[in-house]
Amino acid sequence: MQKFSKIFLFLLFIYWLPFFIVLSQYNPYETLETLPESDAVIVFGTLVRGTNVSSLLKERLDASIAIYKVKKVQEIVVSNTPKAALVMREYLIKHHIPNKDINLDINAEKTPDT
Repeated sequence: MQKFSKIFLFLLFIYWLPFFIVLSQYNPYETLETLPESDAVIVFGTLVRGTNVSSLLKERLDASIAIYKVKKVQEIVVSNTPKAALVMREYLIKHHIPNKDINLDINAEKTPDT
């Protein structure tokens, strides 16, 4: 049984090795400054409980803030349910993004809705 496990793990490693090599070398933009300019950045929502921003959503919002602050976009679009979009907007406002530059997409129950 141990021999089978070792062979299986080896084959699994060989199967995934090219993926990890390509992934480790893929970085289309090395810095925020090299990002192309755009009208807006869209932040896809995740589950929001109460007024708490999950770590995944915080990561997305922080990335949008960084992009906005280097002037690569003019606005941030937050896409989620109405209540969650408002929580996202409050997070952005607390991080000094002007309310006029935040656009709410409150009709997105699922990602394709955006």
